[in-house]
Amino acid sequence: MKLTLLSLASVLAGSLLSAQVPPVPAPAGTLFPEFRLADTAAAQALFKPMTGSLPVSLETSGPQQWVRLPVNFAGTTHDRASWDIQIAADLAVAQGIAFDFYCPDSNPISHFSVYFHSGDGWYSAGFGVERDGEWQHVLIDKSATKTEGEPAGWGKVDIIRLSAWRGAGKDTFCGIANLQPVGADADILVIRADSCASPDNPESKGYATYAENVASCLNDAGLAHALLSDLDVTPERLQGRRLAILPYNPRLPDGMLVQLQSFVAQGGKVISFYSLGEGVPELLGVKRGTWGAAPNGHYQGFARVGNGLDGQPAFVGQGSWGSQPAEPIPGTSRTVAVWRASDGTDTETPAIVVSDRGAHVGHVWLKDDWANKRTLMLALVGGTVPGVWQTAAEKEFAKIGVFGPYRSRDEMLAALGKDLSPAARQAGREAIEFQKSAWDHLKQGQFQASIAASQQASQGLLRAWCLTRPSQPGEHRAFWCHSAFGMAGMDWDQSIKQLADSGFNAILPNMLWGGVAY
Repeated sequence: MKLTLLSLASVLAGSLLSAQVPPVPAPAGTLFPEFRLADTAAAQALFKPMTGSLPVSLETSGPQQWVRLPVNFAGTTHDRASWDIQIAADLAVAQGIAFDFYCPDSNPISHFSVYFHSGDGWYSAGFGVERDGEWQHVLIDKSATKTEGEPAGWGKVDIIRLSAWRGAGKDTFCGIANLQPVGADADILVIRADSCASPDNPESKGYATYAENVASCLNDAGLAHALLSDLDVTPERLQGRRLAILPYNPRLPDGMLVQLQSFVAQGGKVISFYSLGEGVPELLGVKRGTWGAAPNGHYQGFARVGNGLDGQPAFVGQGSWGSQPAEPIPGTSRTVAVWRASDGTDTETPAIVVSDRGAHVGHVWLKDDWANKRTLMLALVGGTVPGVWQTAAEKEFAKIGVFGPYRSRDEMLAALGKDLSPAARQAGREAIEFQKSAWDHLKQGQFQASIAASQQASQGLLRAWCLTRPSQPGEHRAFWCHSAFGMAGMDWDQSIKQLADSGFNAILPNMLWGGVAY
């Protein structure tokens, strides 16, 4: 009888908390079939709690259902509240998974993890709660996951594990809804060089890192894509796609070159970065150039040649330390960007060469000058995938004023308040004018101009917000300098004066680089 009363109390408490949960967002895609749940019994059959964790329940908020995950840290000792979701998922051709997540009080939880079981290993990634008491959309991108053990590939995922790790000895709960795969029907494939990775290969981390950089750039530009291991490439998985990207693939697995040749023959395009493995130059319609280190240690970035590509910026920064260039073949391919040297002069070394079969970029995709990188990626992809510029323009416009805790321009402006300094007020006015311009360009189909205006609006609102943040007494305001020689174009005295005039009181210089101590 005592157990029955406790169970009833738990149910009543759960119902009371659930009643306060805001409506669940409508699903933005097709759910996993197993996630279409009829009742709590079905939810408990799908979600298996690990040792110490409690059973789930199926709840309703608004017209949508969600699964309640009770987090029982009060008076317990287990490290995490965790559930294994029994889903048979072929995620070989997918960007990852997405779901809507809710937590009324995340303070008892230090962090969240998602694991994908496959074969004798796992893929894993973390995520966080941006705001308590609100539903948030979570994307778990395959390109950002780590590997544990020896998984059998993304095509053989049989368990998705969700874990909330202990931060304090207090109870709370979480909610999950709309669990779905993402990117399975995308036009763009990012093919990661898993076949080249091994424990004794120091480049193994780079294969994953640079694939993640490309995937992140596509994602930030609003372009749907899927990550595919080179071990999982098949004619069926290439069928119907428009673009295959090789972010850092020194060698292709047996048979993959033939599959890419067939893919290109059917109208597909290929973009390669840095590596030109056997057969790849011929596939792209270029000649292999000679690898070389950048003069004076690094390049400044990509300088457009002639008309370049539609929408290509005149210059995009990238501090590459070397290049594996491709040489154009007259009548087949052409150079659209050369490397700019560290002294600001443009070299004759091709940085980007394009053909009617694709393109080659002379180095891996780094994360510097990210806004221009997104635009350059759009230019590379724009001639291959229909609607790229419109999609990107709409996404960029929707992001105006969305940063940190703010989900819209109006919400961010409300947080600024009315008592603004003249500089903050002026920055806000300029941002709103840029937003109007971005909207006008968008309506008129001038997508590249709309993207540029949206980015200026976002920068203006960020500046306005920064100008309203008062300094705290004794705060540590540090500047990380990647170069041991100070900021580009300045010596240390000039660098430090500019930083000091801007309110910085500490600098963190990079004193070690590639085995050299300055």
